[in-house]
Amino acid sequence: MENLIIYLLKVSAGIAAFYLTYRLLLSRDKNFVFNRFYLSGSVIVSFLIPQVTFRKVIYAEAPLPGPVVPGITGGDPGIFEAAGTPVLSYVLICLALVYLSGVLIFLSKFGYSCLLAMRIKRKSSRCHISGTDVYVSDENIRAFTFLDKIVAGRSILGHPSLEMILAHEMVHAREKHFIDIIIAEMLRIALWFNPFARWHGLAIRENLEYRADDMATRNSDPVHYQMTMVSLVNCRERIPVFAGLNSSNIKKRIIMMKSKSNRFSGMARLALIPVLAILLLTLCREDTTVLQSAGEIIPATTVVEGPNETMAESYALNNEPEKLLLVDEMRHFMAARLRYPREAAESGRMGRVDLYVTVGRGGRITGITERPPASGYVDVNEIFVIGYAARRDDNSGQPKVELVERHQDPLLVAEGRRLVQSFPVLDIPEVKGRTMKLSVNFALQ
Repeated sequence: MENLIIYLLKVSAGIAAFYLTYRLLLSRDKNFVFNRFYLSGSVIVSFLIPQVTFRKVIYAEAPLPGPVVPGITGGDPGIFEAAGTPVLSYVLICLALVYLSGVLIFLSKFGYSCLLAMRIKRKSSRCHISGTDVYVSDENIRAFTFLDKIVAGRSILGHPSLEMILAHEMVHAREKHFIDIIIAEMLRIALWFNPFARWHGLAIRENLEYRADDMATRNSDPVHYQMTMVSLVNCRERIPVFAGLNSSNIKKRIIMMKSKSNRFSGMARLALIPVLAILLLTLCREDTTVLQSAGEIIPATTVVEGPNETMAESYALNNEPEKLLLVDEMRHFMAARLRYPREAAESGRMGRVDLYVTVGRGGRITGITERPPASGYVDVNEIFVIGYAARRDDNSGQPKVELVERHQDPLLVAEGRRLVQSFPVLDIPEVKGRTMKLSVNFALQ
């Protein structure tokens, strides 16, 4: 749950940045097609950026003491990292319930509007008016576009500017503006707590109306069209979720129709590149791997040469914890004790090892297998172990051995099993009594 909260906060920050950029640079631009793709596309990008992972390798000249050990990756620590004190767990549960309640409320409103529009359309009769297929309803409603179908109340058919109204609706139907409206509604549902999400959704709708107004006035008198908009101010009910010629933001729309295109709009669009770059650098995930640059073969910590121990291994042996309380502690424990097998490194073997570890209700390891259980498991994010295959030739710069990548290599599996067998008690509620998947990626350079 903690990971979900962090993810939603990152998405919210992205939405806020994209919305403010739109208001400052693009909201007065009359290139409504570009603005449409920017507004809807930025929603999708905001949800994708936190999933982007940049991997960074740090080379250290000497062994690192303490739990800051090569092989552990930053970034998303797993789906059950919320383990901790009971108070923290209760707070996270309450936040989850509040968030889900808001999602259900806004999803219900959207679903009700969809069902209402479907009911009106189903009870309407299909007519051909001014070369346009229109679903005419007996209810006292304004004209609106449901998906790519135009629906209008029978009472509005006598309006003197009916052709302008239908021309406006045809733009919504022909360009499939319902896709953008659904994106705006999904954004509002997922981030109902974020006011920028609501404003961003309104900007999407506002831009669609600008686009429809612009297309509808190309073959008609703009003043007459504006008077038609004013005449609908107090006219009939409408379906709020879907697009239609209505009186919302009428002042803004008339001002936009009278305004001229910004000649510096092209330069404003170029400013979007650094905005996107900043969001990528600040909101993406980062996996950091620390490598030790001394010796022929570089293991996760270092390889023991004979009876001597390295600083990292000495620290690990002298600071054996009685139990692990957090997932972060378990990941640091794994990285501190994980080694790249000498024989595997010398022969160029590398690859991924997946182990399925069964934890008893008391927190002790009760089983290790390479086969996934039929009843499901809890997945832990992958840990990387990177080492050197051998000394590199000064002339060619290539390793002396041929690198071979194999899944579940016996030597690498044995190292994974040795590591798991060294686990102390795992006093982590989400792990007790369950099976967890531990993945270790052994790579050589």
